[in-house]
Amino acid sequence: MKKTALILAVILILSSFVACGQRPVSYDNLISKYTELVACLKDGRELPSRENENEKEKAAYDALYAAVESAKENPEDMSYGIKDLNGDGADELILLSKYLNVYAVFTPRDGVATPLYDNGCFAVITKDGEFYLHEGALFNTKIQIKKIVNGELVGDEYGVVSETGTRADAVYYKIENGKRDEITFAEYLSLTDPLANTFSDYREIIEKIGITVVPAIKSEN
Repeated sequence: MKKTALILAVILILSSFVACGQRPVSYDNLISKYTELVACLKDGRELPSRENENEKEKAAYDALYAAVESAKENPEDMSYGIKDLNGDGADELILLSKYLNVYAVFTPRDGVATPLYDNGCFAVITKDGEFYLHEGALFNTKIQIKKIVNGELVGDEYGVVSETGTRADAVYYKIENGKRDEITFAEYLSLTDPLANTFSDYREIIEKIGITVVPAIKSEN
């Protein structure tokens, strides 16, 4: 009787993951490779080759290598954390520095650890599990405000594009609920200026999420 009850409980747990859209995955291999790569940088060694990766892992390892390359000046600052950011019962893996700059985030998608966005964005995660992604500068800027839904980032986008890189031909836009509209400079500022405090307070915000930060390189002390 107890065995039957246990089996039913397991089935219910697994069913809840399926209902949420994604099932948990193990990040052990990614973490192991991440710490190996960071140690190589710290010791001044070349990063190992990627000959043994399978096709399913390619996107994850592309993001992993890019994150490590981004931090090659200060590899000793690199850390990682694991946290369920959207409350679906499946953890995300976050690669970040000890100053809590977010370099990459991985989430389960179809049973595979999948990077949520391309490296190169300035990323902030709020206490509500919302992502602020800031890419570009001046008159070629893209700001995204998104949440994880079924292994993907879904939400709104605000930006400005210019062929000359000046205000002369700048076009401001917003994408909300999948619909793109051009907006005025004043409207763009009204939508993006409130985010400034979020960007400046990223350390406090991430700490409020409750991510336990683990150094990629363990202290020798």
